[in-house]
Amino acid sequence: SMGEILQDDIPMLVDLLKVPDSEYMLRLEVVKVLTALKHVTIVHMSRIVPLLEDPNHNVRIAAVDVLAALGPAAMAQAPKFLEQLRHENGNVRVAMFRAIRGLGPGMKAYLAHITLLLDGPTDSDRTEAALTLSLMGEAAKDQIPKMVAMLADRNPNVQAAAAQALGTMGPLAAEHASKLATRLEDSDKDVRAAAALALGAMGT
Repeated sequence: SMGEILQDDIPMLVDLLKVPDSEYMLRLEVVKVLTALKHVTIVHMSRIVPLLEDPNHNVRIAAVDVLAALGPAAMAQAPKFLEQLRHENGNVRVAMFRAIRGLGPGMKAYLAHITLLLDGPTDSDRTEAALTLSLMGEAAKDQIPKMVAMLADRNPNVQAAAAQALGTMGPLAAEHASKLATRLEDSDKDVRAAAALALGAMGT
């Protein structure tokens, strides 16, 4: 099988994650192979984890993507994994949000970490955090007041993500329907659409 053929090649493939950025397409292909062969790749966790400390942020992103594909158990074995949510490079943080959202129900284990980024330093951080919470539904109900406050954020992407999150909480957030209704006349079409969908989800 392909897995058996590549068993001895995994270390070499992991090393290819460190190619120069000029060869980023090669890096992307290597990530695809490593994630497709995750039952083989996981044996070589010790080679992948150190890449979370690589000075090149694109190498870190590749490591995040591979570890996420290996699943929650692999992510838990990488002490530096969650630290990437606080990395100075915004693309690394976005990769982390993407990785956590890809866990499905397992993403709820990271609720506390995501919540901290609702007050993140950039519009992207706040948007990504709200979108991630929107996929957690009722598990994120304690953040309803924060989502309501974010409806007034200066950035429309943040506002739309907050509205979406409130919508996924349905009746639990229904008491704030009037706040959502004020967004129906927002100048941004995505905010208006998100508000309308959220109100529909609440049954109002």
